[in-house]
Amino acid sequence: MMFIYSTIMRQVGSDGADDFEECEIQEEDETEIEYNMSTEEGEQPIHQVQYTIKTIDKLVEVQAGMMMHIANLLNTNLDNALLLLYHFRWDSEKLIDAYLDSPEEILQKVIGKANTYYHRYKNHEQSAKLEKAVYAKAEQNMTKLQLEINLSWNEAQFLKHAVETIVKCRNTLKWTYAFAYYLKESNEKTLFEDNQENFEVATEQLSELLELPIEKENSAALRKMIIDKTVYVSQRQSVLLDHATQGLQDGIWLFDFDVYC
Repeated sequence: MMFIYSTIMRQVGSDGADDFEECEIQEEDETEIEYNMSTEEGEQPIHQVQYTIKTIDKLVEVQAGMMMHIANLLNTNLDNALLLLYHFRWDSEKLIDAYLDSPEEILQKVIGKANTYYHRYKNHEQSAKLEKAVYAKAEQNMTKLQLEINLSWNEAQFLKHAVETIVKCRNTLKWTYAFAYYLKESNEKTLFEDNQENFEVATEQLSELLELPIEKENSAALRKMIIDKTVYVSQRQSVLLDHATQGLQDGIWLFDFDVYC
């Protein structure tokens, strides 16, 4: 291909006249590169990759076999084998190498984390069941408030509302630990767990208030404290749930539950 460039060169002669010279510059010939993707007859094109689509049942079967293999090899139970494989993205070779290098560190990092979240989940699940007994006690106190302290039926409903709030909040709390377990470490996760802790502390404080005996002398003050704390606990629940919901809508949560096989 030929390109013609007009090059202006100023030359100062003895007479001061300007001369303009037009020159031609020829670009070097381009070398055409031919990409030949053809293969011998019967061979697979190099840009294609062989793969196999596994059904869910087949994936479960393969993963169950891997769990049995790791459990027998490391002399542990299937639950621990599952957690270890999950942590190492179902890469059994990587898991075995890491475990042989530092077994105690791996167990503490993987199993310890799972146990922490699981125990908190179970604690709130169990506490929610026990709150039913607290509800029976609250009904007795509601009757006492009406008969001995002359509160109306509507005025005594704050106890029932407080117990119902605690049960709902404990159910929320237990699932927030399942949610947080599968979150990757990030600033957003730290903020979520800070809100979670504030919510949990407030819930426990409300539960403790309901355990206090109600007498005529302290009924007015205790009633106000329980009502105020019930409102606050509900607000903390909303803050935590709104954060989780908004994070899902904005795509800020980074989850750590991909299935590898």
